[in-house]
Amino acid sequence: MPLRISPESAIGQSRITVLYEDRYILVVEKPPGIHVHPTKLSRRETSLLDIRQTPPPTAPPAPPPPSPRLSNSNRHPNQAPGDSPPPSPRLSDSNRHPNEAPGDSPPPSRRLYPAHRLDRPTGGVLLLAKDAETASILGERMRNREGITKHYLAAVRGWMEDSGTIERPLRQAPGKPERRALTHWRTLARCEAPWPDGRFPTCRFSLLECIPETGRYHQIRRHLRGAAHPVMGDIAHGDNTRNRIWTARTGLEGLMLRAHRLTFIHPVTNAPLRLTAPPDPDFLKAARLLSWPPRLVTE
Repeated sequence: MPLRISPESAIGQSRITVLYEDRYILVVEKPPGIHVHPTKLSRRETSLLDIRQTPPPTAPPAPPPPSPRLSNSNRHPNQAPGDSPPPSPRLSDSNRHPNEAPGDSPPPSRRLYPAHRLDRPTGGVLLLAKDAETASILGERMRNREGITKHYLAAVRGWMEDSGTIERPLRQAPGKPERRALTHWRTLARCEAPWPDGRFPTCRFSLLECIPETGRYHQIRRHLRGAAHPVMGDIAHGDNTRNRIWTARTGLEGLMLRAHRLTFIHPVTNAPLRLTAPPDPDFLKAARLLSWPPRLVTE
């Protein structure tokens, strides 16, 4: 079955942009400030799944026109006078989902299964499955880190080295056991801004590409805080003094972490896919103010 790419499409509300869609998966740009799905912490706020899974209002269907009677000249050869037309042909095995039994209907169009999560303040590329079988394939690949790579952009405090790996176990919550957590990063650009902070006459910042190999709670944010280079605008894990200076000088208040790109193998067709989020206004503004090449936050 040919795949359909939707460069831009509104789902429920115009702020949700579709990056890719076919019968089995949906890839969207999640806006910052909303949850992927409802949680106890969401305080009944609308989540991305609420928006996507709510059918849009539709007008009542018009009554069908009366069916014309068939004449002998356009009747099916095996159709007796007065018989109904033959049923439409069923799907052949060649274009049926591998896990779809003969006679099954296509996967439901509204029920969605997130293949991974993004924090509420983090925007960017999000992959969702349209049926349980496809979700199971993606979940297995995520657990085994097979054929799926997540690329994030992060603006952080200080100058980091050219590249490196942070391997430090993290707890999901206090009292929970520590679990292995691994984040690779490389520095894309640096800047020293003439903004005094009370101790130094300038502030230093780095633009990073981060690739988490595991998916722990707030992993990138906690790993960078532990490395003494917290993400700018991070209220939970950041440097509040620098955050205040950052906001006063740039006018930016949001978390400077973005799910920039997702590369993966399609769970059904095995086609390689590389999807990049549209340019983010906050990262474009930061690049302009700190003299970083715009292509670093757009390509």
